[in-house]
Amino acid sequence: MQFSQVIILASIATLVVASPVPKVSIADIPKCAVKCFLGSTITSGCGTNVSCLCKNSAFVKSVTECVPNSCTRAQIPPILEFANAQCKGVKGFPLTMS
Repeated sequence: MQFSQVIILASIATLVVASPVPKVSIADIPKCAVKCFLGSTITSGCGTNVSCLCKNSAFVKSVTECVPNSCTRAQIPPILEFANAQCKGVKGFPLTMS
């Protein structure tokens, strides 16, 4: 695993600890979505700032395009639940994917 991916994974874990506890945790996110979040987080310029990530339209677009192409329909609900819990109250949320 590349150093930047380790940093991002550690950052996501920090975000989860610092954020209100959603019903779905990062541990429940299917592996198929991890690369979507990692790649989009790295290029977002937001670092570990959840508020910034939630408001970053390029990040949101990248994740919402990547997840349906990387995961099965059955894997999407916990991903959506996690993202929507993290970004609750932000314009454009809750997200949906088909």
